[in-house]
Amino acid sequence: MSLAISPATMRILEAESVAAGTPAHRLIETAGAACAQAIMKRWPMLRRVLICVGPGNNGADACVCARVLAQGGVSVTLLSWQRPRTDAWLDAACAAGAVHVEQWEPTLVERLLPHVDLVIDGLLGIGLSRPPADMLILLIETLNARPRRLPLVAVDVPSGCDARSGSIPSVAIRADVTLSTGPVKVGLYIPPAALHCGEIIELDIGIHLSPTDRRATRVLSSVHAESLLPARPVDSYKGTYGTVCVWAGSEAYPGAAHLACMATARTGAGIVALAASPAVLPLAWPTPEVTLVPLSDDPHDALVQSHFSTYLVGPGLGRSTQTAEHLKTFLGSADVAGRPVVLDADALTMLARIPDWPHLIAAVPCVLTPHFGELRRLAGGTLIDLPPVERAQHYARTWGHVLIMKGSVTVIASPDGRTALWAHPNPVLAVAGSGDVLAGIVAGFIAQHCDLYSAACLAVTVHGLAGQHIAQTTGTAGVLASELAAAIPGAVQALRALS
Repeated sequence: MSLAISPATMRILEAESVAAGTPAHRLIETAGAACAQAIMKRWPMLRRVLICVGPGNNGADACVCARVLAQGGVSVTLLSWQRPRTDAWLDAACAAGAVHVEQWEPTLVERLLPHVDLVIDGLLGIGLSRPPADMLILLIETLNARPRRLPLVAVDVPSGCDARSGSIPSVAIRADVTLSTGPVKVGLYIPPAALHCGEIIELDIGIHLSPTDRRATRVLSSVHAESLLPARPVDSYKGTYGTVCVWAGSEAYPGAAHLACMATARTGAGIVALAASPAVLPLAWPTPEVTLVPLSDDPHDALVQSHFSTYLVGPGLGRSTQTAEHLKTFLGSADVAGRPVVLDADALTMLARIPDWPHLIAAVPCVLTPHFGELRRLAGGTLIDLPPVERAQHYARTWGHVLIMKGSVTVIASPDGRTALWAHPNPVLAVAGSGDVLAGIVAGFIAQHCDLYSAACLAVTVHGLAGQHIAQTTGTAGVLASELAAAIPGAVQALRALS
C-alpha cells in the first residue's frame, strides 16, 4: 500500500488495461473474486453473509464476490439497491445459490443482521457524485447500527465516502475492513473518510503502477523513508553535514527559535547557527551546541555568510514592518540565490504580504511549510476549491517550490508533480512548537545533502514516527514539543535499523 490514486486515475488505468487487451468484464471478475478470496482467508469459518449491492461496477464486484462465496458453500443473502433485475452479474450470483432480496426496508435489514456472520458493502464505489438518496441513507444508518460482534467489509470504498477528497457529503458506511480493488484511492487516507475504512487491504487485480508514476501519491512509510536517509560515513566531520542558519525568534517567541535549532541539530546537521537580535539570543539559547549570530539593525551581511549552506527562516520571528523588510531584502538577494531555504511560520505570513511574492523567491530553492491559515494567506485569502492532495499539487506547481501542507494528514508536493502524504493522524503533534520542530528536521536533512522534496518527505515521516513513539510510551496528552525534538535521533535510528 505504498501508492494511492484518484478515482480519475483509476478510470484511466482501467481504460489502459482494456486497451491492452483485458476485457472490462474480466477486471470485474478479477476484483470480485479477489474480494471473496480475501474474505475467506480472513474468516475461514464463514457460514452466512449479507451482501448489499448497488447499481455500478462496485455492485458488480460485490455480485461476483457473492457468486464465489456461494460456490464455496457460504449462505449468501443479496440485497440490491437500484440494480436492474436483468443484471447479468446479479443473475450469476443467484444461479450459484445466492438469495436475492429486491424489495426491502430497514426493518427487514435489522431482522437479518443478527442471523449473519458478515456484512459486505458494495453499494457505492468511486463514482460518488452526490449525497446518497434517502432510502440509501436509512440503509447505511441501519448497517452502522449493527451488533458490535458483526464485522462489515467495504468493497473498494465505504459507501458514502468521497474517494477523491476524503469528504463525506451525508452519511457513510463504517467498515471494519476495506478491500481496495487495485491501488488504494487517495481519499481513503484523508479524514473523515479515513475514519470509516478500518483496516485497508489492497488487492491485486492486475492493475499496477510504477513507483515513479506521478499520477500516484506516495503513502509515506518507514520503508520508503529508510531509502531516503543520507549517509553517515565513518570518516566524516562536522562540515560533511552542512551549516544551517536558523533565523528565528523574537522577544515574544524565543522558544520557537530554540525548538527549531534543537530539531535541526537532532536531525544530524553538522553546525547550527541561531541568527537573532542580541536581546533575543539569551532567551532563545539554552543549548551550548548552537552557535550564535547576533543581528544588527541591518542584518543582511550577517545572514548571508558564505559558510551557511542551508537556511531555516520564520519560527517565532515576529511580523514587524522592519522584520518584513529585512526578509524581503534577504530573499531577493543574489547572495542567497541558489541556497536552499525552509520558510516557516511568520516568514510565510510576511511573505504573503509581498505583491507577486513567488517572483521574489524564484531564484531561491524553497520548502514552504504552511498550515491551513498560512496557505490561505499565501494564496491571497481564498484557497482553490480542490481536494487536499490536488490543492497541494496545484500550489506547488503554481509557485514553483516544494510544499508541505500541514494538517492531521500532511501532504508534500513538488513542482514536478511528485506527491506524498503522511496518513497517520496523531494528537501528540497537535501542540505548540510541533511545526517549529518539523521545520528544523527539514532543514537538517537538506543540510545533509538531501534534495528538497526527499528532505520534506523524510522530515514528515521522522516527525510522525517520533510522535508515534511518544504516544506509545508517554500518551497523547501533555507532551511537549521539546520532547518531540528529543525523540528525533531514536526515530532516525529506527529507520536505519531497517536496512
